[in-house]
Amino acid sequence: MSQTNRQFAEVDDYFKRCCDAAGIPATKRQAGKFRGKEGRAWNEGATVLRAKKAQDQKEREERERQEKKRLAEEQKVLDEQKRIDDEKKRQEEAELAELQRLEDAEKPADLGVSVAEETQVEEESQQE
Repeated sequence: MSQTNRQFAEVDDYFKRCCDAAGIPATKRQAGKFRGKEGRAWNEGATVLRAKKAQDQKEREERERQEKKRLAEEQKVLDEQKRIDDEKKRQEEAELAELQRLEDAEKPADLGVSVAEETQVEEESQQE
């Protein structure tokens, strides 16, 4: 069995909100009109609620766009910082390589003595 208009007026939250938006009481008479898609609750209240819902949706989408924009800017800053850090690291590595090259250049040149010959000389020294 379906609800009476009185029961509908008492329990249907959407109907009650439409009546509030239209500035009228939620009566069984308005419930009957509302269910027939007529009356102030339907024409004014539902229109106001639909407009409010659309406005809420627009605001939600705008907040989401702003959040995406903020995250993109944050990521851009992080990427730039990483690029700077990587560049510093490459410069430090290049400087270390240059220092190593200079140190190697300052060492006396190998006089042609191999490791095996050095070992043999050491062994002969120990035997004596």
